[in-house]
Amino acid sequence: ELVEQFGLTDRLHHVPAAEETLAEWKRCLRPGGVVLAVEFDGRSAFGRFLARVARWMGEPCRFWGPAELAGGLAHAGFAAEAEAIDALRYVAEGLRPIS
Repeated sequence: ELVEQFGLTDRLHHVPAAEETLAEWKRCLRPGGVVLAVEFDGRSAFGRFLARVARWMGEPCRFWGPAELAGGLAHAGFAAEAEAIDALRYVAEGLRPIS
């Protein structure tokens, strides 16, 4: 069963195969469905610090920048955009086209 919308907050950077995950999101959404992802900006000093800590702990991570995640969503077939929430985080939105 397809869903109309879903979202996740501060999780995508923990997914090792993020590109495949973006494609799976599209497969799971109804046409016209929306996905929202809130992430730490990997370009910020805090984002780089978090990445270092995660690597130190042996945890795989990849922090996307806003344009990079919007581009990944677009590559997966979404109409996508991203905008800053504050200096540390942003929200990316992917709309699955109707046709």
